[in-house]
Amino acid sequence: HSFNYLHTELWHVNFNVLVCKMSVDTTDVNLERKVFTESWIALQSKNREKEYTKFDDVEILCATWNVNVKKPTEDLSGWLDTSNHPAFVAIGIQEMDMSAEGVIFREMESRSAPWEAVFLEGLNKQHGGEPVYSMLASKQLGGVFLVCYVHSKYAPLVKEVQISLAITGMLGLLANKGGVAVRVRLYDSTFVFLNAHFNAHQGNVETRNQDFMTIESTLAFYDPSTVNEGEDPALTGTPLGLNDHDNLFWVGDFNYRVDLPDEFVRQRIAEEDWTTLWKADQLRIQQKRGKVFGGWKEAPINWAPTYKYDSNSTLYDTGSKKRCPAWCDRILWKSDYATNLTYNRFEIFSSDHRPVSSKFTVAVKTVNTEARAGVLSDIYKQLEDSASHPPATSLTKTDLFFKNLKFREPQSQSLTLSNTGSSIILWKFVPKLKESTICQSWIKISPENGMLGPGDKVEITFTAAIGKKEAHKLAEEVNLSDLVVLKVLNQTLNGKDYFISLAGTRLRSIFGSSLSSLVVQPFPVRAERSYPALKLKIPKEMWRLCDWLFKNGMQSPDIFIRSGKPEQAVELRECLDTGAEFPADADPYSVAQTLLVFLNALRNPLVPYDSYSSALSVSNNFTLCKQLVSKFHEVNYNVFYYLTAFLREFLTQPANKLTPEKLAVTFSDALFRTPPELKGVETDGARLDRTKKKSAFLLHFLIPLNHMRAENTN
Repeated sequence: HSFNYLHTELWHVNFNVLVCKMSVDTTDVNLERKVFTESWIALQSKNREKEYTKFDDVEILCATWNVNVKKPTEDLSGWLDTSNHPAFVAIGIQEMDMSAEGVIFREMESRSAPWEAVFLEGLNKQHGGEPVYSMLASKQLGGVFLVCYVHSKYAPLVKEVQISLAITGMLGLLANKGGVAVRVRLYDSTFVFLNAHFNAHQGNVETRNQDFMTIESTLAFYDPSTVNEGEDPALTGTPLGLNDHDNLFWVGDFNYRVDLPDEFVRQRIAEEDWTTLWKADQLRIQQKRGKVFGGWKEAPINWAPTYKYDSNSTLYDTGSKKRCPAWCDRILWKSDYATNLTYNRFEIFSSDHRPVSSKFTVAVKTVNTEARAGVLSDIYKQLEDSASHPPATSLTKTDLFFKNLKFREPQSQSLTLSNTGSSIILWKFVPKLKESTICQSWIKISPENGMLGPGDKVEITFTAAIGKKEAHKLAEEVNLSDLVVLKVLNQTLNGKDYFISLAGTRLRSIFGSSLSSLVVQPFPVRAERSYPALKLKIPKEMWRLCDWLFKNGMQSPDIFIRSGKPEQAVELRECLDTGAEFPADADPYSVAQTLLVFLNALRNPLVPYDSYSSALSVSNNFTLCKQLVSKFHEVNYNVFYYLTAFLREFLTQPANKLTPEKLAVTFSDALFRTPPELKGVETDGARLDRTKKKSAFLLHFLIPLNHMRAENTN
C-alpha cells in the first residue's frame, strides 16, 4: 500500500488560434427587428413607470425560525403580529424535519401539517377567530419549510402562484440544506418569498457563499402569459429568474457567524455593543466584498445574536462545544418598492435559535393602460429617430487566453463593449454557421445580450471552467480553443460582427478520468513519464483518500454527510493530481467529500451503464445483486468491493453517527449514473423510485450480515 510518487511539472502548451471572418445566419430579419424594438421599449418603459402607474401601499410580514426539530407549543402572536392586516405573511422554518427520510428522500410527503395548522389558527386568533387569513402556498424540502398566507381582502386578487426548490446538501443529494421559494402576483406586482438554510460551522464561509449562489441561480419560475392551455409550463413557458420580479424577500438560517473570540462576543452582548459585533459579522463582510446578496438590503440589527442558546433557557450555549453567539437568522429584501418598518427577534425559548420577523410596506402597482400607451408611443418615436444613425461601438479586446485550467477551478476574464455613436444598439452573441450554441461548454458568457443607449457601456465576463461534463467530453485533450461571434445592431439591423478568440490550456486531472486509465498509471497523472507494463487493483488516488480517512476520519460525526471546506477541496485535488502530501491540517469532511467527488466525476460510472437497469430490477434481492456485481468489469468489481468494505469499517464506529441507510443514499448517486437514453423521460415519481432502488442495491453490501453471507458463498 505504498507508492513511489515522483516530482512532476505542469503541462504547458502553446498554440496559435486562427481568427477569421465567418458569416452568421441571421434567419428571420423581421423577428430580429421585433426583438430589438420590444427589448428597448421594455427597458425605457420601466424607467418611466411612474408616468402610467398607480401605487398602493400594502404591508408584508416575513418571519424565520430554526426550530431545532421542536414541535409548535408556544404563543407565537408576538412573532407573527398581524394587527396591521398584512397582505401576505411568509414564514420560513428550518430544521422542521431532520429525519433520515426527510433529508434523504426530499420528495417525500410533507410533515408540515401541524405547523400549518398552528400558524393559521394563531393568525386568525388575533382577529377574533374570523377566517381573515388563508394558506396561499406551502412547501417542505427536508428540514426547510416555507408557508405563505394571504389576507382575505387580497386573496381574490392573487394569481400566478408557483413554487421552486433548490438543494444544497452534500453534492446536491441531501435535503438537510437548501432553499424553497413561492412566487405570486398581486395587482400588477410580482413577489417572491424565499426560505433557506445554509451550511453551518464557523469556518465554512465559502460554503455558505456557494449555497447562496446555488440557490439564487437554481430557483426558477416561468411566465404564465407565455403558456397556452394544456402545455407543460416547464417546456414552453418563458423562464423567469429571481431578478425578473419586483419584490424579493429572503428569510432563513444563513448560518453566518461573528469572527471574534467567544468570550469577547459574550462580553459585548452583555454591554449591548452591537456595533462592534456587527463589524465582524460574516454576512455583512461577505456582502460588502460582493460575494453574496448583491443588491439586497437588510435593516439595522439592534438586538442580541439569535444563536446558540441552551433550549428552554436564556443562556447562550453552555455545552462542551460552547458555540460562539451569532446572528444566524436573518431577513433581507431586494425591491425598489419596499420600505422596512420593523426588524426584531422574539423571546420564544423552545429552540436553540430565537425567531426573527420583519414588516415591510410595499408599493404595489396598478397599470393605467391608456397612460402607458402614450408613454410607449413616445418611446417608439425616440427609437425611430435613432434608427437613421449607423451604430458605432468599440471593444477593449478580442483575444482571451486561460492558462492551466483545473477541474472545478473557474477562471474569468472580462472585456468592455461601448456604444460610441448616437443610435440605440442591440448586442448579442450568436452561434457560428451550422452550430446551435454560441460557445463550447467549457466557456460561459455573462451577460449574453443586451441593449446600449448612446454613451453606455457594458462589461462582459467570460468564465472558463472544467466540470465533470467538460472533463468527460475533452478526455485527454489539453488544448482548448473556440471562436465566438458578437453581433452589434441598430434598429434597422445594420451593424457589425466582432470575432472573439478564446483559447486555453488544461492541466491533466484524475477527476473526470476513467477507472481503466487510472489503474495503469503508477505515477501521478501530471507526471510526464512513460508507464511500466503493470496494472493496479484500484486507482492509487482512491487508496490515498480511503487510507487517510481510515486513519483520521473514522470518529468524525456525520462524515460523508457534512460538507467540507471548498478551499481545502481545491488543495486536496491538487495533491492527488501531483502526488504531493495532503496538507497537515487536512479536514476529514473535505477529504470525504473529495472521495465522493472523485467517484461522481468518473468518466464512466462505477456501476456500468449496461448494468444500470438490471441493478434496479434486482435491488430487493441480495443474491441477485451479488451475482450482478460479479459480472462487472474487473476494475469496477475491485473498486466496488474495496469501497463497500471501507464503508463497513465506518459503520463499526458509533461516534460518527452513520447508518447503512445514510451511506447507501449518499454513495448510491455517486456510483450509479442514469444512462443517457433514459435522461429526461422519467416522472418525479419514477425518479424517487429509482433513488430508493439504487440505495437498496448498495445497502445489501453495507449490512455486515449480508457481507458475511457473501464471503461464505464465495
